[in-house]
Formats: sequence, C-alpha cells, structure tokens
Amino acid sequence: MFTHSESDLGVGDLLVRYGAIRPDQFEEALELATRWQVSISDVLMSRWWLRAEVYSRAVAAYHGLRFVRMRDEPADAELLNPEDIDFYLQNLIIPWGTVNGRVQLATTSPGPKTLLTARAKWGSSLFHVGSVSSTPPAMR
Repeated sequence: MFTHSESDLGVGDLLVRYGAIRPDQFEEALELATRWQVSISDVLMSRWWLRAEVYSRAVAAYHGLRFVRMRDEPADAELLNPEDIDFYLQNLIIPWGTVNGRVQLATTSPGPKTLLTARAKWGSSLFHVGSVSSTPPAMR
C-alpha cells in the first residue's frame, strides 16, 4: 500500500494555507499521487497547478530551512567532486558551502533519508543549508 510522507502532507497543507493551491487541488493531488504511486509534488507540477520553485520554497519553509536558488547562489566549486556527479544526481544533494569547517548541503529533498545519506558521505559534522531550486527559467 502506497503512503504519503509526513513531509509531503505537511508541505501540501502549507501550500493550501498560503493559497498557493486550493483545497480541492490538494485533495485531488493526494488521490492521484496514491493511484499513480508518486509524490504529491509530481502531481501538482504535472497538472501545472504549481511551479517547481513555489514547491521548493514551501519544502524549505516546512523544514525550517533556508531556500537557495542555485542559479543565484551557486555551490562552492571547490567542494564539488566530478567523480561524485552520480551521487549528487541520485540523491538530489550537493555540498554547497562550509561554515566553521562544517559542510552545508543543498538538496531538493530534505528529510531523514537525505540526512542519513549525507552523513554517510560527508560525516556527522554537516548540516543542511536548505531546499534548492534548479529549475530552468523557461519552466517557471
């Protein structure tokens, strides 16, 4: 049986509360996401009810993270390893910067799974910087 994550439901509630989507759209997105076994965000964006950046901002707000637009605030190139490109793409996470020797991460998917994956890669001294949007301008 397919279930929605607490984050998906919380972000959806936040989007409704702030008027980014209507309650009936959220309910329909829940139904379709369950039937299609995809995330609520996949449904909202496939129906053109929500732009990717709006969703990413809501994810950041829900998780109490800073929102980062990678186009405007790119990652520190010295932290990026070309050999890790597959890891970055598969996990939707990259090292973005450092503060006091701690790695800051940027991700489109904040949450426990991402944090565990990142800690396995970079150690326990890291912390999330925020949710990111890397959607091409033409898609906004």
